[in-house]
Amino acid sequence: MWGDLKDLVSVLVTLLAAFIGFSSVIYSQRSEARRARQEADAHSQRELRSFQNAMVGELSALQLSLSNSLSLLVAHINMTQQMAKMGADKKIQPRIIFLFATPVFDSHVSRIGLLSLDLSFKVSSFYGRLKSYSLQFQNDVPSMEAGLAAKVMESVSGDLTALQQELDELKASLRAVAIS
Repeated sequence: MWGDLKDLVSVLVTLLAAFIGFSSVIYSQRSEARRARQEADAHSQRELRSFQNAMVGELSALQLSLSNSLSLLVAHINMTQQMAKMGADKKIQPRIIFLFATPVFDSHVSRIGLLSLDLSFKVSSFYGRLKSYSLQFQNDVPSMEAGLAAKVMESVSGDLTALQQELDELKASLRAVAIS
């Protein structure tokens, strides 16, 4: 009887030791998986912040470019309006094409999914509208009567002004998310 009890205790101790060892392995694997997940999350957060900061930098450069383009456009509008007032019959080619450099967006467009759905939509929409100004060449713009050319450029000026406001909002949104 003592022999059977000893064997039973021995088997139970062995099973308990195996259970403890197995539990330690499982705990260790879960801890390693949790640590790996935390490191991956931290890497993703750094990558997101880096992307957002690069976008904010490019948007800052685009602010200056948009401002300069608007100033140039206003000068063209004023000149064209003066020509229209003088009654010149000469046709004018309205200034409606602008080239905006977007190297950060172009090289990181695949990372746009790192942003929230709302922010990725806003970024895509903004850059799509911005790039639409460089889809054709200025030489392809038809010449027209000066008064009409001025009205066309005023319309473009209004759109560029709206784009500038959108840029300001987008930049603020990217900064707010990068800080939080």
